[in-house]
Amino acid sequence: MFNSTKFILSEQCQYAMQTWSFSDSNNLRSTMKYIDHLFQKRSRLLAIRIDLSFRAGTEGQYNAELAREYFSRFMNNRRNNSIFANEMGYIWAMEWGPERGFHYHCIFFYDGHASQQDITIGSRIGSYWINEITQGTGYFSCSNDNKSELERKGFPVGIGMIHRNDVGMRENLAWIATYLIKNETNIRAVLPESLKRFRTFGHGEIK
Repeated sequence: MFNSTKFILSEQCQYAMQTWSFSDSNNLRSTMKYIDHLFQKRSRLLAIRIDLSFRAGTEGQYNAELAREYFSRFMNNRRNNSIFANEMGYIWAMEWGPERGFHYHCIFFYDGHASQQDITIGSRIGSYWINEITQGTGYFSCSNDNKSELERKGFPVGIGMIHRNDVGMRENLAWIATYLIKNETNIRAVLPESLKRFRTFGHGEIK
Protein backbone atom coordinates (compact mmCIF):
# COMPACT_ATOMS: atom_id res chain seq x y z
CA MET A 1 0.00 0.00 0.00
CA PHE A 2 1.16 3.53 -0.75
CA ASN A 3 1.93 5.50 2.41
CA SER A 4 1.64 9.27 1.91
CA THR A 5 3.31 10.07 5.25
CA LYS A 6 6.29 7.93 4.32
CA PHE A 7 6.45 9.68 0.94
CA ILE A 8 6.54 13.15 2.54
CA LEU A 9 9.24 12.05 5.02
CA SER A 10 11.37 10.38 2.34
CA GLU A 11 14.82 11.81 1.67
CA GLN A 12 13.89 12.75 -1.90
CA CYS A 13 10.77 14.64 -0.90
CA GLN A 14 12.44 16.38 2.03
CA TYR A 15 15.21 17.50 -0.33
CA ALA A 16 12.64 18.91 -2.76
CA MET A 17 10.91 20.74 0.10
CA GLN A 18 13.99 22.35 1.63
CA THR A 19 13.35 25.72 -0.05
CA TRP A 20 9.58 25.63 0.41
CA SER A 21 7.58 28.03 2.53
CA PHE A 22 5.56 26.84 5.52
CA SER A 23 2.42 27.30 3.42
CA ASP A 24 3.80 25.08 0.63
CA SER A 25 4.62 22.31 3.11
CA ASN A 26 1.13 22.48 4.59
CA ASN A 27 -0.35 22.34 1.10
CA LEU A 28 1.55 19.14 0.36
CA ARG A 29 0.36 17.43 3.53
CA SER A 30 -3.21 18.54 2.87
CA THR A 31 -3.05 17.37 -0.75
CA MET A 32 -1.67 13.93 0.12
CA LYS A 33 -4.48 13.52 2.67
CA TYR A 34 -7.01 14.57 0.03
CA ILE A 35 -5.72 12.08 -2.55
CA ASP A 36 -5.76 9.31 0.07
CA HIS A 37 -9.39 10.20 0.77
CA LEU A 38 -10.32 9.92 -2.91
CA PHE A 39 -8.76 6.46 -3.12
CA GLN A 40 -10.68 5.42 -0.02
CA LYS A 41 -13.88 6.30 -1.87
CA ARG A 42 -12.93 4.55 -5.12
CA SER A 43 -10.50 1.70 -5.79
CA ARG A 44 -9.69 3.14 -9.23
CA LEU A 45 -9.30 6.77 -10.24
CA LEU A 46 -8.75 8.20 -13.70
CA ALA A 47 -6.30 11.09 -13.28
CA ILE A 48 -6.27 13.77 -15.98
CA ARG A 49 -3.43 16.31 -15.92
CA ILE A 50 -4.25 19.42 -17.94
CA ASP A 51 -2.85 22.94 -18.28
CA LEU A 52 -5.29 25.78 -18.95
CA SER A 53 -3.65 28.87 -20.39
CA PHE A 54 -4.12 31.71 -22.87
CA ARG A 55 -3.09 32.35 -26.44
CA ALA A 56 -0.05 34.57 -26.93
CA GLY A 57 -0.84 38.25 -26.85
CA THR A 58 -4.28 37.92 -25.25
CA GLU A 59 -5.13 39.86 -22.10
CA GLY A 60 -5.58 36.81 -19.88
CA GLN A 61 -1.95 35.89 -20.41
CA TYR A 62 -0.70 38.96 -18.52
CA ASN A 63 -3.69 40.05 -16.44
CA ALA A 64 -3.76 38.02 -13.22
CA GLU A 65 -7.20 39.23 -12.19
CA LEU A 66 -8.74 38.32 -15.56
CA ALA A 67 -7.02 34.92 -15.52
CA ARG A 68 -8.48 34.27 -12.08
CA GLU A 69 -11.93 35.39 -13.24
CA TYR A 70 -11.87 32.96 -16.16
CA PHE A 71 -10.71 30.08 -13.97
CA SER A 72 -13.30 30.79 -11.27
CA ARG A 73 -16.00 30.73 -13.92
CA PHE A 74 -14.60 27.47 -15.29
CA MET A 75 -14.65 25.78 -11.87
CA ASN A 76 -18.11 27.07 -10.94
CA ASN A 77 -19.74 26.23 -14.28
CA ARG A 78 -18.38 22.69 -14.38
CA ARG A 79 -20.96 21.66 -11.77
CA ASN A 80 -23.68 21.74 -14.43
CA ASN A 81 -21.58 20.31 -17.26
CA SER A 82 -21.87 16.67 -18.32
CA ILE A 83 -18.12 16.55 -19.00
CA PHE A 84 -17.61 16.47 -15.23
CA ALA A 85 -20.44 14.03 -14.42
CA ASN A 86 -18.08 11.37 -13.01
CA GLU A 87 -15.52 13.73 -11.49
CA MET A 88 -14.52 12.81 -7.94
CA GLY A 89 -12.13 15.65 -7.17
CA TYR A 90 -9.44 18.04 -8.36
CA ILE A 91 -6.19 19.84 -7.59
CA TRP A 92 -5.20 23.14 -9.18
CA ALA A 93 -2.35 25.63 -9.03
CA MET A 94 -1.87 29.01 -10.67
CA GLU A 95 1.53 29.66 -12.23
CA TRP A 96 3.30 32.38 -14.17
CA GLY A 97 6.08 32.07 -16.74
CA PRO A 98 7.77 34.64 -19.00
CA GLU A 99 6.53 32.92 -22.16
CA ARG A 100 3.14 31.53 -21.14
CA GLY A 101 2.15 34.25 -18.70
CA PHE A 102 -0.52 33.28 -16.16
CA HIS A 103 -1.88 29.75 -16.47
CA TYR A 104 -3.32 26.93 -14.38
CA HIS A 105 -2.04 23.42 -13.76
CA CYS A 106 -4.88 21.02 -12.93
CA ILE A 107 -5.43 17.38 -12.07
CA PHE A 108 -8.99 16.10 -12.31
CA PHE A 109 -9.88 12.76 -10.76
CA TYR A 110 -12.70 10.70 -12.24
CA ASP A 111 -14.41 7.56 -10.99
CA GLY A 112 -12.33 4.86 -12.68
CA HIS A 113 -15.26 2.48 -12.74
CA ALA A 114 -17.42 4.91 -14.72
CA SER A 115 -14.81 6.67 -16.90
CA GLN A 116 -11.90 5.19 -18.85
CA GLN A 117 -11.22 7.52 -21.80
CA ASP A 118 -8.78 9.98 -20.26
CA ILE A 119 -7.58 11.47 -23.56
CA THR A 120 -11.14 12.09 -24.76
CA ILE A 121 -12.17 13.66 -21.45
CA GLY A 122 -9.05 15.84 -21.40
CA SER A 123 -9.82 17.08 -24.91
CA ARG A 124 -13.40 17.90 -23.95
CA ILE A 125 -12.25 19.81 -20.86
CA GLY A 126 -9.78 21.79 -22.96
CA SER A 127 -12.35 22.58 -25.64
CA TYR A 128 -14.75 23.77 -22.94
CA TRP A 129 -12.07 26.09 -21.56
CA ILE A 130 -11.31 27.53 -25.00
CA ASN A 131 -14.76 27.83 -26.51
CA GLU A 132 -17.13 28.38 -23.60
CA ILE A 133 -15.03 30.06 -20.91
CA THR A 134 -12.43 32.20 -22.72
CA GLN A 135 -14.37 32.73 -25.97
CA GLY A 136 -11.48 31.56 -28.11
CA THR A 137 -8.61 33.27 -26.27
CA GLY A 138 -7.67 30.19 -24.24
CA TYR A 139 -5.29 27.34 -24.90
CA PHE A 140 -4.76 23.95 -23.26
CA SER A 141 -2.40 21.00 -23.18
CA CYS A 142 -3.17 17.60 -21.68
CA SER A 143 -0.33 15.39 -20.44
CA ASN A 144 -2.50 12.31 -20.90
CA ASP A 145 -2.04 12.72 -24.65
CA ASN A 146 1.67 11.98 -24.24
CA LYS A 147 1.90 9.35 -21.49
CA SER A 148 4.21 7.07 -23.51
CA GLU A 149 6.52 9.93 -24.49
CA LEU A 150 6.75 11.17 -20.90
CA GLU A 151 7.59 7.67 -19.70
CA ARG A 152 10.28 7.33 -22.37
CA LYS A 153 11.88 10.57 -21.16
CA GLY A 154 11.91 9.34 -17.57
CA PHE A 155 9.18 11.56 -16.14
CA PRO A 156 6.89 10.07 -13.46
CA VAL A 157 3.69 9.01 -15.22
CA GLY A 158 1.13 9.16 -12.43
CA ILE A 159 -1.82 9.90 -14.70
CA GLY A 160 -4.44 7.85 -16.49
CA MET A 161 -6.02 4.90 -14.72
CA ILE A 162 -4.56 4.41 -11.24
CA HIS A 163 -5.48 1.54 -8.93
CA ARG A 164 -5.58 2.13 -5.19
CA ASN A 165 -2.93 -0.53 -4.47
CA ASP A 166 -0.53 0.38 -7.31
CA VAL A 167 2.31 1.80 -5.22
CA GLY A 168 4.40 2.90 -8.21
CA MET A 169 1.61 4.88 -9.86
CA ARG A 170 0.52 6.37 -6.53
CA GLU A 171 4.07 7.57 -5.90
CA ASN A 172 4.30 9.05 -9.40
CA LEU A 173 1.00 10.85 -8.82
CA ALA A 174 2.39 12.23 -5.55
CA TRP A 175 5.39 13.66 -7.40
CA ILE A 176 3.12 15.33 -9.95
CA ALA A 177 1.11 16.90 -7.13
CA THR A 178 4.39 18.00 -5.51
CA TYR A 179 5.35 19.79 -8.73
CA LEU A 180 2.09 21.75 -8.67
CA ILE A 181 2.58 22.82 -5.07
CA LYS A 182 6.21 23.92 -5.28
CA ASN A 183 5.36 26.90 -7.49
CA GLU A 184 3.06 28.76 -5.09
CA THR A 185 5.81 30.89 -3.57
CA ASN A 186 7.05 31.83 -7.06
CA ILE A 187 3.64 32.92 -8.33
CA ARG A 188 3.07 35.19 -5.35
CA ALA A 189 6.25 37.07 -6.18
CA VAL A 190 4.80 38.32 -9.49
CA LEU A 191 1.26 39.12 -8.38
CA PRO A 192 0.23 42.77 -8.04
CA GLU A 193 -0.11 43.98 -4.46
CA SER A 194 -3.91 44.06 -4.69
CA LEU A 195 -3.98 40.32 -5.41
CA LYS A 196 -1.34 39.07 -2.97
CA ARG A 197 -3.95 37.43 -0.74
CA PHE A 198 -5.99 35.51 -3.28
CA ARG A 199 -5.63 31.76 -3.56
CA THR A 200 -3.11 30.36 -6.01
CA PHE A 201 -3.56 26.71 -5.04
CA GLY A 202 -6.49 24.54 -4.08
CA HIS A 203 -8.12 21.12 -4.07
CA GLY A 204 -11.57 19.72 -3.46
CA GLU A 205 -13.10 19.14 -0.06
CA ILE A 206 -12.90 15.96 1.96
CA LYS A 207 -16.49 14.80 2.35
